[in-house]
Amino acid sequence: MNQNIGPVLQGEMFSACRYFERVVQTLAQIDGINGFKELSTLLAEIEFDLDAWLATNWLREDFFPNEQKRPTQVTLATLQARFHALEKTVAPIWEIVPSRSTAECTVGLINLVLATAYDLHRFCSDISELEVPMPRLGAIQVVEVDEAGLARHELAWMAIEQLLDSAENNHVSISSLQVKREERHREWIQKGHEFIFQKKPQEALEAFEKASELKETAEVLTLMGWALSQMNQIEKAKGLCLQAIKLDPDYGPPYNDLGTYLLNEGQATEALKWFELAKNASLNQNKEYPFINAGRAYLAKKDVMKALEQFEIALEIAPYHEELKATVAKLKTSVEKQRNSAKPGMNLDERFPFQTPEDDDSPPVF
Repeated sequence: MNQNIGPVLQGEMFSACRYFERVVQTLAQIDGINGFKELSTLLAEIEFDLDAWLATNWLREDFFPNEQKRPTQVTLATLQARFHALEKTVAPIWEIVPSRSTAECTVGLINLVLATAYDLHRFCSDISELEVPMPRLGAIQVVEVDEAGLARHELAWMAIEQLLDSAENNHVSISSLQVKREERHREWIQKGHEFIFQKKPQEALEAFEKASELKETAEVLTLMGWALSQMNQIEKAKGLCLQAIKLDPDYGPPYNDLGTYLLNEGQATEALKWFELAKNASLNQNKEYPFINAGRAYLAKKDVMKALEQFEIALEIAPYHEELKATVAKLKTSVEKQRNSAKPGMNLDERFPFQTPEDDDSPPVF
């Protein structure tokens, strides 16, 4: 059994589950969502399908013994919790039973998650105009587009079977070739970062492009956009951010960077929408950044209290950030001064446009 198939399937499981979570989170934003009888019916059908899958799954007895213990009423939250528990089970299965049967089981579970996400996404589209980013395409592919234009995704067992067969019959190590390619990819990204540090955006762009030729990822597309932005090619930078989001909707930095470009153009309200998406992205190494930039956007809108709220959340995430600590302290001092100098009956919003703290004539740029 090729041990590399496990990580591949775990990656596809991650993508499917994040798509499912995005759909659930979007539905949760709709007022009165729990009052829809159609949703209750749909959730009951999904629960039935999940029970049927578990009942016929050969791994149930060993790995899903507690599945029968659950609340009788199905909600979005309970359904999400069940799928989350199943996702957490996949990794140890591969360590204990790395077999073709395990691969079949995992593909079946991935497709169940994708089918569930599609049904809920279609319901969401029927009752609202809210948009949900699609899953990242890899081994998962679009198999159908319905009459409303919504794509249905699936992981074909044939694709995984081909990987298994090629691994068994090929004397060349697939793993070693992938590792070497990945190493060169990371080397070019590292070189690009070095050029950024040296303030050489053109050289950085060329390095990131070479990394992209080896492996196009949301990360490298976002970095290419950043390098272009340093050369005032903002529209191209925005385009690359959108490409990155399409390639991997779970990756947070392109949402944040796109919002930053819009904010720098004076579009604070539009920028805030992208910062919110960045906050909700599951892959976000620097989770404080979208909160910091949302704070900058609120400062641009003269809403100091909301700006301070965003900065304080960012500081909770990154308490080591000294510059952010100083910014929060200056804002609090300035707000207190404004309060003390206010006329009776005047609220805080009327006392602004906000005067930035002394020796700090602009919002922080991160």
